[in-house]
Amino acid sequence: MSEDPIGFQSRDVNYYRYVSNNPLKYYDPLGLFTAIIFDCGSRNGSTYGGTVSIYGDNGSVVNVQGSIFPDNWGTGALRPGIESGIYSATYSSRGHRGRTSGIRVNNGGLVSVSGSNPEHSGLGFADGINIHVGDTNINRGSIGCITTNPAQGNPFSGLTEGETGIVIVSGCK
Repeated sequence: MSEDPIGFQSRDVNYYRYVSNNPLKYYDPLGLFTAIIFDCGSRNGSTYGGTVSIYGDNGSVVNVQGSIFPDNWGTGALRPGIESGIYSATYSSRGHRGRTSGIRVNNGGLVSVSGSNPEHSGLGFADGINIHVGDTNINRGSIGCITTNPAQGNPFSGLTEGETGIVIVSGCK
């Protein structure tokens, strides 16, 4: 257990906020951004039934509505949501499909999902996962990514190009 390695540089007197005040459960080995996604919803529940909290290494904190579940539209079988876990991450102004800003989860590599994924022969993983702003307040605009409610603005304003950190996904299991 340790305090935030950047200390008062974050301009926050709470040295454990970077791990949601729970340093026994969460960790941030580099002291950079942390994105925490908490979603107890479901694919057919509220469009943005969860919360995405982004803690920047500059002390910024942004909380917006979000979802770990893809839309229930599209071709073929439905894709599962992102499984709870801790993943490495990188922010990019072109992180989502090379077009829009977002956080690239696990550098686009494999991420565990909460069921069989038809895109990967029914196995329990996905790749190319990002956190990005959804299409509308009633359409996530995603076939597998973590999305945030566009009505609440861009949650990535406190992050800088190439900044690394961690993403913590937590469901209600």
